[in-house]
Order: sequence, then C-alpha cells, then structure tokens
Amino acid sequence: MIAYLTSRAEGGYIGILYPRSERKTWRTESGPNLDWSDGERAPLWSKNSREVYAGDGKKVYALDLERRAYRTLAEAPDWSFQGFFASPLSHRGWPTGEHGFLVASGPEGKTGFWRVSESGADLKLMETYQGSVSSSPYRAIESPDSRRLIFYTWSVKNPGNIWSYDIINRSMTQVVEPNPFLELEHFGERKIISWETSDGRTLHGVLLLPPEYKGGPLPTVLWVYGGTEGTSSLNAFGLEYSSVFNFEVLASRGYAVFRPEIPIRAGHQMEDINKAVLSAVDTLIEQGYSDPDRLAVMGQSYGSYTVLCLLVQSQRFKAAVLTASVLNPDLYAAYMNSPASFEDGQGNIGASPWEKPELYYRNSPYFVFDRITTPILMGQGSEDSLEIAEGTFRALESLNKDVELRIYDMEDHVISDPSNVVDFWRRRLEFLELHLGKTPR
Repeated sequence: MIAYLTSRAEGGYIGILYPRSERKTWRTESGPNLDWSDGERAPLWSKNSREVYAGDGKKVYALDLERRAYRTLAEAPDWSFQGFFASPLSHRGWPTGEHGFLVASGPEGKTGFWRVSESGADLKLMETYQGSVSSSPYRAIESPDSRRLIFYTWSVKNPGNIWSYDIINRSMTQVVEPNPFLELEHFGERKIISWETSDGRTLHGVLLLPPEYKGGPLPTVLWVYGGTEGTSSLNAFGLEYSSVFNFEVLASRGYAVFRPEIPIRAGHQMEDINKAVLSAVDTLIEQGYSDPDRLAVMGQSYGSYTVLCLLVQSQRFKAAVLTASVLNPDLYAAYMNSPASFEDGQGNIGASPWEKPELYYRNSPYFVFDRITTPILMGQGSEDSLEIAEGTFRALESLNKDVELRIYDMEDHVISDPSNVVDFWRRRLEFLELHLGKTPR
C-alpha cells in the first residue's frame, strides 16, 4: 500500500493506493486538512501498517484504516506540532523505537522536541531549543539506532547549522557549522510590533531595523503575504525562510523592513488586506520607525496579489516589487486555473463564480488597475506562470502605468540561480533608491 496526501487546496485528505491488488484506491472524504508542508511531506505508516500519521500544523493525527476514523496523537496548549523525526533508512514504520519524536514550535520563539508513544499516551516535552528547527523531510531525522535526533536549525544570525540531540543523555551537540564567518557580522535589530485594525482586531508583525539603529523615521519596505498569521519570522535569518529573500540586504543599507500578519476571512481579501496593512503602517509611523513619504511594498507568489490589492486601494506606497505572479489578478480567470483553491484553499472565496460572482469581482484588483499610481517592478521566472505575469504587465502598460518586467530564463517559482538572485537584488536596490531616495548607508 502507498499512502499519500492531497494538496491543501484539495482538502489535505489521506489516500491509499493498492498497486498490487485489485482493490480500488481509497481516500478520506472528510477530516482535518493534513497537508501541513505544501506537498513536501508524506504521511507516515505505523509499524503494523494499520494506521497512518499526519498533521495539520497544530495537531498530529492517526488515521485508523480499518475503522477509517481519526484520533489525535499529539496536542499541547501553546504548541504547534510541525513534523516527525523519522529515519530515512528504516522500513519499520513510525515510531522506529518504543517512542516516536516530534518537532513543535512554541511560545517565545522556542522549538520543542516531544516524545510520544504509538498510542498517543506518554506525550512529554523532552527538550527546548531557542530558535527555529526545520521539520521538512530529511532535515529532522532519527538515527537508525533510535539514540539521536538530527536536525537543521536557523537563527537570526545564521541561515543553517546541523545539531544532534542525544535522547539517552538528553544533551545537544552542534555537528556542522557551515557559516562561521557570519558570527563576525552585524545584523539588524528585531522588534514585535502590535496594532489594532479598524474593526478591533489586534495583529502583530516583525520589524527589522538597521544595525546600530539610533532612532528616527526610516524608509520602510513592507514584505506582505495575505493569510499570514503570527510572528514566526522573528527567528528567521534575513526575516525569511528562503535565503534568496534575505532582508538584511535592506536593513544593512538603512531600510526598515516590516513583515505584518494579514489574516483573511473568506470572501474579504481586498478589505482585510487593506485593513491589516494600512493600520500597521499607521502604527509604524506613530511609533517613529517609518517615514510616511518613503514607503515601499514587496510580495512573492500570493504576496504579489496581496501587493496589487494594496496598490488599487492606497496611494501611500512610492514603490512596489512583485515576484512570481502565479495568481491572475482577475479572480474569474484565476478560478479556472485552480477551482479547488478558491472553494477550499488559499484563494479563500469559499464559493464558485456562479454561486457568488460578486465576491470574485469585489476581490479582483484587475478591474481597478486604473487606480494604481505606484511604480512597479516585476520579476518572473520563465518557467513559472509567465502568461499571468505578462498579462498583468500588459494590462498595466496599456494604462500607462510605471511598470517594468524582468524575466529570468529557466527559472521557476523562486528565482534561485545565484547570478539571477544578485541581478534582481541589484535592480531592487536601484528601484528603491530611485523612488524612496538615498539612505545614509
């Protein structure tokens, strides 16, 4: 049997394949959305092959295949279970020993290593680590002898180290430190900023300030992504979990960088994005961190849609950068490319265009592109939804908007080739200096 997960947009259901049997493929039709890693992590089998395990980013569940029922394997107040420590060399199933081990993120930026029995009993916090630990496959593994947990960490000052935790002696040892030179560098200061929206919600975000910041308003770049909740980027190197978006590049040059949480209610994308971000900007200005005349906004993937939603509703931003435009700003067209995403996924309309056409129109920035006054820089990989990026560019160009599109050959969703990363960062910096003015650094 082969266990698999459907995508988050399709509900994150568990399916079972029977490749050597006449039995038909079976899939759950209800339950929690278990695609907790955007398709990167498969469910794990129990040793007796009667259960499979997966999580929803908060809890870990076990699916009993005979009863076809879920039970909660791990749940703890203030903790979010993110992944398993599993041995890539073992065919015994999970857990490989008497207990299994889980990675969880918790309060105050801590990571917890938890022990749990196969029944779900004996759940116990074994150790905490002040920082972030990757729970992606092959970045959090259990040694074949079940004595050690090997994990990949990152922190404010380092993009990645490898550590080992001795389960028996309960001690941690750093195994690999690939970037020792970074200890000599000066990094920006981080703060959690809280604010209240016009409808009374209290939200939070992470502010990255230049090294040795002495006070006073700064040119500020907002890094936005609709649907983001919490302040998990507080411990991320460069304020982001992908090294190609290292915002120390901006902080070291005198910019403040702010990453706000932007929760979105189904069918209220434009409204909620605007309320969350603009009220955050007001707070940054009131607290003296941001210069109201030197604001810019950037977004990647769904973040590019988030940026466009802001630009059609506000003229406060002097520059905008979009990368990886994968969502057509005309949501009617976007729906046809991914119906499930809009009915039960990131698109978050909660209905089809035939059921609630007014929500697709109301949340499509495309129909009010004529309101945009902000200069826009776009970056796109040639292998990643190029027709959407080119369509957006042509629409803006036809309206005589200040827009530039740079296409990088043989790049996919994230521009990753080092030469292209450097090239687009240089263009970003030139673009920001042109529209926000020079910084002291």
